This record gives sequence, C-alpha cells and structure tokens, in this order.
Amino acid sequence: MNVKGKIDLYAKIRHEYRWGVGTIRGLAEMFKVHRRLVRYALDNPLPPKRKIPLRQHTSLASAIPLIDVLLLADRGVPYSQKHSAPSIHHQIQCELAGLRVAGSTVRGYVRKRKIELGLGSQRVDLAADRIVVFEWMRAVQQGAIPRAEMKKELSHVLEFDKLLRGTREGPLAQRKKAMTVLSHEKGVGWPLVCSFLHLSRRSVRRYWKRYQEGSTAALFAKRVNTRRKSQDDRIRQAVFALLHSPPSTYGINRTTWKMADMQEILRTQGHPLSHHLIRTFIEAAGYNLGLCW
Repeated sequence: MNVKGKIDLYAKIRHEYRWGVGTIRGLAEMFKVHRRLVRYALDNPLPPKRKIPLRQHTSLASAIPLIDVLLLADRGVPYSQKHSAPSIHHQIQCELAGLRVAGSTVRGYVRKRKIELGLGSQRVDLAADRIVVFEWMRAVQQGAIPRAEMKKELSHVLEFDKLLRGTREGPLAQRKKAMTVLSHEKGVGWPLVCSFLHLSRRSVRRYWKRYQEGSTAALFAKRVNTRRKSQDDRIRQAVFALLHSPPSTYGINRTTWKMADMQEILRTQGHPLSHHLIRTFIEAAGYNLGLCW
C-alpha cells in the first residue's frame, strides 16, 4: 500500500473509532489489520516513514577512497570539468582492474556522497556555468575579448591566431569548427559546446579529432567525396555496355533512341544518373553526342 492509501486508511480508522465500532479489537477485525496499527493510527494522522536499512558497500568498499578523492577534487571546479558518475566508473575500471562493480552502484554512491560533502545541486551548477560559458563564447565570436588576454589564457594552443581568426571569418561551418576547438582547449565540456553551436556530439568530436591529427589545416580542409559517380568504373562500364547494345534489346526503336531512354534503362539497372553525367562519360571517351542528345 502506498502512502496515500495508508493516510486514507488511518482516517477511516479514526472515523470508525469515533462514530462507529468504537473499539480497537473491532477496528482490527473490520480493516483486517493488527491492533498495533490501529493504536498508531489513532495517535498519528500520518503513517511512519519507511525505514531504509543501512547496507555495507561490499563490492564498492575498495573503490570508495578513490571516489572520495575524485569528488573532493571537484570543489570550486566548473561543472563542465567535474567528475561525473560514468567517468568515475570508467576510472575505477582502469585503475582497479580486478574490481567488478556495476555503474548503477557507483552512481548511487556518488549521488549520496555529493549530498554529504555539500557539493551542491548539479542543476544549479550547470545553469550558472552555462551562463558564464555562453557569455565567454559569444564574446569570442564578437571580438569583445582582447587578443592579448585570450593569448595569455590559451597560450598552450597551437596556431592560436588561425583559430581565433577562424571564429570570426569564413563560412559558418569554419567558424563553428574554430569555436569548438578553442572552447575545448579552455576546458568547456562537449554538452555546452554542442548546445551553444547547435552541433551534435559526433560532429564536435570529429572536429577535435581532425585538429589533433592535422592541426588547423586538417580542421578547415574541405572534405572531398571519394565516392563520386563520375569516377566509378562500374557505372562507366554500365553506360558503355548500354551504348554498345542494340536498342531493340530494350524494346526501343533505334531511330528514336534518346537520352531519356538511356536514363530510364540505367535506373532500372540500379544506376540512377543525370543527363549531364551520362554526357560526361560519353564525351570523356571521345564521342560526339550531337544536338539531338
């Protein structure tokens, strides 16, 4: 029975005791409860709080010192740089390889321990940190922060000037890439970067990986599609196989053989191509299509 049901039961017991049966034994038989519960309901309008047994963290005991050290190190640290329960669980698996503990166990202990240590509500920290981070990112984009001040703060960043210039110049995609790298170098977490720039976590992680592998040259480089149809030998062979086949094979009169017919046949063969691409294949081989095509 839930709390609301118990409150209703206690109210009925008090009502029957005053206006109905009037005896503790009679109330116990009427509601099929113990006489001890009837006595408690007559003296207290609310049911007692459920007792939560104190269990020992047998599987987590050897990891508790490590967790406490990590949580204590989060005092005065921005929310984006604090240790989350998943990151603590991952660190336990790395440093205590022989210990097998579930993520839910770590999450429950971290939640309880943060309250005991007075680390505050994560939502409040996140809201305050979000405002500060967004103001900084907006100021960088608008050029409101002097270059010397940013250079002093981000002196460890390679090609700082190119990244700073990239946040204010060039297309939108380039500005977002540069802002992603500078924000992460400052210590801003991915969730806040994604929220401000309206990017997915997959995108920001891809930008960061490109920057680590090839600096700004790889970060700002245009991605070339290596799967172009114009460079696909299978499609080229299909086009010329169709050209070298008699039109009657496909039920078409050779005097009315047009580009639209070729398009339709190639589409049925699993090669949807445009007029321009078919013409490109044919002219690249040295053939002249003529005006009718």
